[in-house]
Amino acid sequence: MTSRTLNQGPQREINTRDIRTSSDPDLAGSYDAMLRAARSAEDIAIRTNTSILVSVDGKDVELTAADLVNRQKETSGSIEKRVRNVYADLEFPDADQMLRKAYLVSKISDLILSNGLDDAGTASLLGISKISLSKILKGQFRDVSEDVLSSYLMQVQKARAC
Repeated sequence: MTSRTLNQGPQREINTRDIRTSSDPDLAGSYDAMLRAARSAEDIAIRTNTSILVSVDGKDVELTAADLVNRQKETSGSIEKRVRNVYADLEFPDADQMLRKAYLVSKISDLILSNGLDDAGTASLLGISKISLSKILKGQFRDVSEDVLSSYLMQVQKARAC
C-alpha cells in the first residue's frame, strides 16, 4: 500500500461501542448505509483516479486509486450486495414510501439549485420556515407526508416557470 499517514489534530475520546448495537433502529441500521457510502466513495475515487482519506486502524491514511483497486480485490465478496432502497436496507417498515419521499425531496433540491433559488425565498414560497425547509433538504422528512412533498415540488416547479 503506497499510503501516508496524515497529520492528526488533538486526540479526543470517542465512543467505541458498535453502532449496530444501538437501541435506535435508525442508528443501528445506518451501519449498512455507511458501508455503501464508503464503497461508493472508493468507486468514484477509482473512476476519477483520485486519492481518498480513510481511517485504517484508527489513523487517517490517504489511499491512491491503485491502493483502492488492490484493497477491493482483497475484500471482494466481503461486503454484501444490498437492494437499491437504502430504507429497505435499514429495515424501515415504510421503506417504499420513504424512497418515494426521498425522490421528491431530491427533485425539489435539484430545482432549487438549478434555478438559483435561495432558502428564504423557497421557504416563503412553500409557506414553511427556513429551518423546516433545511431539515427536509437534509433528509429529515419522515414526518412530512408524501402529498405535502408532492405539493412542494409542484410549487417549486411553478416558480421555475414564472
